[in-house]
Formats: sequence, structure tokens, C-alpha cells
Amino acid sequence: MHAKRVGIIIRRQRYRCLECKETSFENLPDMDVNRSVTNRLIDWIKEASLEKTFTSVADDIGVNEKTVRNIFNDYVTELEAKTDFRTPNWLNIDEIHLL
Repeated sequence: MHAKRVGIIIRRQRYRCLECKETSFENLPDMDVNRSVTNRLIDWIKEASLEKTFTSVADDIGVNEKTVRNIFNDYVTELEAKTDFRTPNWLNIDEIHLL
């Protein structure tokens, strides 16, 4: 909260299938499914990692630097998928003046 480390204690229901005996947990819509962090923290890391180093972001919030790097790489991949780069087929440069 406000770039400070906060712990959240969550009690959630665990379910077991009677047929296959496999267990699953109750879904948490505000938590990331791949990491043990909230979606809000992931959004903050995405924005902060554009301005600061990965190490300083990790030190600010108390996570591993590799976690920040992985979240940033996922963010860059997401942005690249949205961006459409169109380059011209021909490029003509006239009247070049070199000093």
C-alpha cells in the first residue's frame, strides 16, 4: 500500500472432487494466478519499472528482482502485441547535405 510492503492473510475454501479426488482452491479475482501478489501490485510494478531500476523497485516492495523483471517482460510482450509497426516499402531521401 503506497509502495510499502503489506501482508495479506487470506482464508479461502479448498474443494475436493469426489470422483477424481483432485483438490482445488476458491478463486480470488484480485490475485494474480501465476504469482502470489495482487493485480494492483502488478500494475504498480509495471508502471514503476518504466521509471526505476528493477532492483530499486524490488527493494521498495520487498520482492525478488527476478519477479520484477518477469512482470516487466510480460508487460513489454503485452505492449508489443498491441502495437502495429508499419514501415514504408520504399524510403527516398533527397538533397542530403553532410558537413
